[in-house]
Amino acid sequence: MIEVRLANFWHSGAQLVFTVPLPNSGPVFMKQSILPGERDTYAIVYVQSAKLVDNWRDGDRKHRTSLALPNTWVHDPKYAAAKGGFSRGAIDPVPIPDVGCRMEVATGESQRFFRSNPAEPAVKIPSYSPSGELGRTRWLLSMGCAAFPVRSHMRNGAYDLFAAFGVPGSRFLTIGELADSLPTSDPDLLEDA
Repeated sequence: MIEVRLANFWHSGAQLVFTVPLPNSGPVFMKQSILPGERDTYAIVYVQSAKLVDNWRDGDRKHRTSLALPNTWVHDPKYAAAKGGFSRGAIDPVPIPDVGCRMEVATGESQRFFRSNPAEPAVKIPSYSPSGELGRTRWLLSMGCAAFPVRSHMRNGAYDLFAAFGVPGSRFLTIGELADSLPTSDPDLLEDA
């Protein structure tokens, strides 16, 4: 289960720090800044890794080749950089990925996959759009991570992202709602000395 707490880093201010469990090693740590202009415009969504990979393989042609082949991930320079970033642990968590999602009408090959009968109504499929953090996402997936947090703009996909990939039993909250729901006097509050 992903845990979240407030932290105050001297060099970057207030942060949400996520402890993300991995099945065969200790957890990794990810962060999201709490900035005034983003408190109500961005949401944190916990996404299921398996659904994400299935979407890359079956639905989203743009990412299919590069993302759905785990044996190729370790050869990507971004993968090595991500491994190094995660190795710094709780003292310097890595930023969570910024992701968009929209529902698109299935066309071509993806339409054939999702609809066996062309006479059926068009099917909408989710289109997951990461922005630059593919190395971290690939590293998490290769380590067997079941779920991880992402940031999504409320206007550009938080609802669709949660509907398509959200962890069952969870809910998404804006950055402000999540920060305000956490205790401010947490004795385990991280401090970067």
